[in-house]
Amino acid sequence: TSSTGEESFPRFSPDGRTIAYTASYRGNADVYTIPVSGGLPARLTWNAMTDRVVDWHPNGNQILMASQREMGVGSVNQLYLLSKNGGLPEKLALPYGELGSFSQDGENIAYVSKITENYPFKRYRGGLTSDVVVFNLKKLTAENITSNTAADGKPAWVKNKIYYVSDIDKNKRRNIWVYDVTAKTRTQLTQFDD
Repeated sequence: TSSTGEESFPRFSPDGRTIAYTASYRGNADVYTIPVSGGLPARLTWNAMTDRVVDWHPNGNQILMASQREMGVGSVNQLYLLSKNGGLPEKLALPYGELGSFSQDGENIAYVSKITENYPFKRYRGGLTSDVVVFNLKKLTAENITSNTAADGKPAWVKNKIYYVSDIDKNKRRNIWVYDVTAKTRTQLTQFDD
């Protein structure tokens, strides 16, 4: 892309041929796609509220996005599935959502309702921290897989593991952790002390 507008949250489609991203080309953040080889961006959303790309659905036909379009509150998002061709998005059965990642079969999503790992202050342990929750989209059930006082975020589901950022370690430093969906265990992967 070469626009003067702000572009963010790029995500490759599962087949690697398309990039979905968020852009503010006309004063408002909307969802766009562009071929990996370049070309003209295709605008997929036209709402007056911010629409932000989160990820692709594993089927490659839908894009997960966060939007304030039905909230009436400027600081709270909900998660939607949007066709890669545009149209009206389908709201997921979650009260709030900011970031998320699907299981390989697309039946579950690991998500956070707040983005707290980017706070400018560190070692926060108050009511605004986030947990990683796994939501089953067919059974409409939820399981909090972190359930702690730390700030947990940025979930990425790969095969039977959910990777996420947390400052739950003894020094309260942000590191990468992994949750094994089968064994239901959490393991710290990095050991950053700074």
